[in-house]
This record gives sequence, structure tokens and C-alpha cells, in this order.
Amino acid sequence: MVLPPRVDGTRSARARDAVPLAVWMLHGFVYGLTHGEVRSRIMSATSLLGAASGLFLLILAVGVLHRWQAPALVIAIVMSALTPTLLWFQIVVSRATFWYLLDDVAIAVVANRSGWTIANHLSAHPGSGAGHLLRDLVFPPLIAEADEHGVDILIEATDAALVDIYRAEIPGLVAVGPAFMHGVRLRRRPNAGDASREWRRGAASPEYPE
Repeated sequence: MVLPPRVDGTRSARARDAVPLAVWMLHGFVYGLTHGEVRSRIMSATSLLGAASGLFLLILAVGVLHRWQAPALVIAIVMSALTPTLLWFQIVVSRATFWYLLDDVAIAVVANRSGWTIANHLSAHPGSGAGHLLRDLVFPPLIAEADEHGVDILIEATDAALVDIYRAEIPGLVAVGPAFMHGVRLRRRPNAGDASREWRRGAASPEYPE
């Protein structure tokens, strides 16, 4: 399995980054509540409720569930720590997940047999444009390395606006089906320059699934 390259100007994630990254993920869910298409907002709300359920149970354990306080407290702590723990596992244990960080934004790329999947895209300040700066650093060498080694690049977009952004930044992306939960899954085959030039000349983009 070919691994994604290191990129000058970025740093890799460290174990101590797990908690800040979890907080940035929550910031993204909150931002998503008021931006994007209706279904994207619903997904953000669902994700936020799931992430906040541990805190809610913690409040119940302390203030309401007197009889079941001890087990509820344990469950609440575990649930509250779940996201940072999963991120810590990705950073420290997983050899297939590669993180690219600037001061306030991060991108994760997961390597597997299908190719390189651009997964978590997190920012301390969603909507600030910092993500664009990081993508400008990461995407060109990622594309060049993928072309050299014959690796597909995959990414999921939750709405049509993100489809346009990703296709502008990764020439050659085409829609290949629905995303896992919501949106569209995009794939770039190696050396897809001809496809990207045709799209930039105004060729119709693949239909965005409703």
C-alpha cells in the first residue's frame, strides 16, 4: 500500500492534538447548523447531538439520577471521551491515517486499497478560509504523488457547493455515487488531467444526487 507524502509547510498530528481536534470537530458541527443545504444542517444537528450526549448524561448524573448516579457518571465520562479517544487512536496507533496541520486547521488522509480518502477536514474557525490555505498546500503534492504511484483520490462532499470547491481544487474528480451518510462521493483516477481540462472548458458536471 502506497502512503501519502509528507508536505512541506505542514506538520503531522501528535497525541496531544486529539483534544483540540475533537473541539474543532464540534465547532464544525455547530457551524454546519447554520450553513449549507437543509440536509447538511440536519446531519450537523444529528452529529452534534451525538457528540453532546455524553455531556448531557453527565449533567443528569450529577443533578438528577441520584440512584443511578455512579453508573451514569461512568457512562457519561466514557461517551464524552469517545471522540478524543478515537482521534488519539488515529494519530498514535493507525498507520493508515495521515494528518496535515497548520495552526488552526487540519486534514486527514486515510490510505487503503481503494486509494487515498481525504477524510476529516477540521478548523478551529469554520468559514474563515483557513481550510483553503491548507488545501492549497496539501492537494498539489498529494495529486502529484498519486499520479506517480497510480493511486486514486477519494473525497465526500455534503452539498453541491463543496462539490464545486473540491472539483476546482482537485482537477479530474468525478461523482461515483452517494456518500456513506449524506452527499456525494467523488473519485479522481491517476493522471486525470484530460478530464479536468474538459470540465474547466465548461463540460457538464456529473449530476448531484438529490
